[in-house]
Amino acid sequence: PPAISPTPAMLSLVVLSACSFMAGPVALKGARVLGHPAVLLSTPSVLAQQLRSRRVVALQGPPPPAPDDEEDDKLLLAYRTLGISEDATYDEITDAHIELTERYADDEARVQRLDEAKDLVVSEQLRKRMSGELRPTVAASPWDEKPRQREMPWVPVLLFLRKFIRPPGFGHFKAVMPMFTILIFMPWFAPTVVGSVTLLSCVAGIAFTYNRGQADVPRDEWGQVGEIRPYKRKPMLVTLGCSAATYAAATLLAKRAVAGMVGAPRGLDAIIKTTFLCIGFFFQALIIDVHAVSD
Repeated sequence: PPAISPTPAMLSLVVLSACSFMAGPVALKGARVLGHPAVLLSTPSVLAQQLRSRRVVALQGPPPPAPDDEEDDKLLLAYRTLGISEDATYDEITDAHIELTERYADDEARVQRLDEAKDLVVSEQLRKRMSGELRPTVAASPWDEKPRQREMPWVPVLLFLRKFIRPPGFGHFKAVMPMFTILIFMPWFAPTVVGSVTLLSCVAGIAFTYNRGQADVPRDEWGQVGEIRPYKRKPMLVTLGCSAATYAAATLLAKRAVAGMVGAPRGLDAIIKTTFLCIGFFFQALIIDVHAVSD
């Protein structure tokens, strides 16, 4: 065959082919190590694997972020700012917010912090209610304790007297007035019945005082009492205590009144004592309500 003389174009083609043949494996190995895009063009299996991994990542989304300690601290501070626990109801949150904003109304910065704390706590309560978790982890705040209400010493006494001493109703006044009117004037017209009047005034005073405000006892068609009610121990003790105090006060006043008299007739001291006693039991039966302070 005739000899073929190499041309410059042929020599260039041979050199390029040799270089490509030698550099191909090296370039492929480096691309696999470095993740060069050339490997995607050279190896379809690697391309499919990477596409599948990217699809899984896209479907799953980014990994969940780590818990933010700063948000937990803000929530804890909000509970402590309002002075409530984590399981507080919405009404307790609102009441605490209203009370603190009224107390610190002059401090605008603190009121703003209270508003922000309330919004944060309400949002957290709503989130937990929607997710179904409401387990308390924050105890009651020691930072903002509710101040104790100071009560003046005479306030309980006034409240007691307001319940213990009440003006009578017309029905009670109509039942008490005739009885004691007769008892007050009877010793002056019949001094011999002083002892009986004294006993009767004590019994009537105790009965009217104890039965004030109680329902009438049912009676049958002949006017007889239909039932016997058991007495209440505490109202009865209060009634007896008031009656003993009334008796002692009437006796003391009668002795002082008689002591100032010169040449007083015999038996006048007993009449004055009975009169004071009837007047004392009259006012006791009218204004004292033992059941109001005993129930």
